[in-house]
Amino acid sequence: MLETLDKLNIDAFEIVNSMTMRNVMLDAVNIVSAECMPYLFICLLLYLWFSERIRDARRAVLLVLETLALGMSINFIITILYFHPRPFMMGLGVQLISHATETSFPSDHATFMLAVACMLLALRNTRKVGVIALATGLIGGFSRVYCGIHFPLDIVGSFVVAVFAATIIYASKSKLRPFNNYLLAVYERNRLNVRIISICRNIKYHIKLCELILEHESTPTMSKALIALAVGYAAMPFDLIPDFIPVLGQLDDVVIIPLLIFLAYKLVPSEVFEECRDQSGN
Repeated sequence: MLETLDKLNIDAFEIVNSMTMRNVMLDAVNIVSAECMPYLFICLLLYLWFSERIRDARRAVLLVLETLALGMSINFIITILYFHPRPFMMGLGVQLISHATETSFPSDHATFMLAVACMLLALRNTRKVGVIALATGLIGGFSRVYCGIHFPLDIVGSFVVAVFAATIIYASKSKLRPFNNYLLAVYERNRLNVRIISICRNIKYHIKLCELILEHESTPTMSKALIALAVGYAAMPFDLIPDFIPVLGQLDDVVIIPLLIFLAYKLVPSEVFEECRDQSGN
């Protein structure tokens, strides 16, 4: 049974991958789709978060993020328990994208895209967007096979993981509501998006400001600890969200470090903060 399934998997891969090297434009489109499609989903989530056209869009985004956390955790567990080589590791097909020699099943990229799509589909107010996201995610998964870095069953496995994760989170949404309401309240109260973006845009100024806060004798120990933690996190050789997780692995520094700095600022007495800010030249 397993041998037959494996043979069908390889045969399906060879049918899709055999279309490569025939049309330069088709190859280019699939390469871009395979590598960049997850970033389109990030843009979609940002649009939903800041959009006022869709009712309860921010609650939907939080549920999507929780679905992603569950789905990617399931993927991680699967990769620990089961290893399947990628096509190029078996000498199969044409590889259009360079990739590390790691387990093929399931696809993290596909799980990311399809988990977003499945949760958006499950929620009534984002269902239309979810249909488009699902079609886009499947195209992205197809491109991963086309480019020779995944088997068709890798994408199927990702779809199963995404559906399972979305089902669990959707069934638990009433239990998650108090936590999500708290996150939204914190966000609205502190306007975190404006402050974090401000820190990212003015990083040189905030480096100088952090130095002055650290040197000030009246700065609380906890504030100094948070700044030190931000610096340590930026310098440490590994991340809380590993870089092999698509998109999120590269974006975590942009969120975690400014957030730690923002929390440090909140703990500094206002008179100390104002003094340090005046000295920093802003």
